[in-house]
Amino acid sequence: MSEKEQTINQYFQLSDQASKSQAALHSIIELFADDAEIFSATGETCAGTKAITNFFHRLFQSQCEAQTSLSCFYGGQSLQG
Repeated sequence: MSEKEQTINQYFQLSDQASKSQAALHSIIELFADDAEIFSATGETCAGTKAITNFFHRLFQSQCEAQTSLSCFYGGQSLQG
């Protein structure tokens, strides 16, 4: 498996955990270079670490809020769905 394929696999494994784990969310963000750009399915473009961090926090927080029976952690606080 190539390094790119390993990174993609790691991203998807971590994304399954990110709405419940700050460590997984942080690990996802670390997969991206400081000057990376991402393009979301909704057409949003994010460039740079700060914008990408904000994007993933919003993404996984919205997933957390959509869940009804799991505890989710954001900003050191547990959000009960």
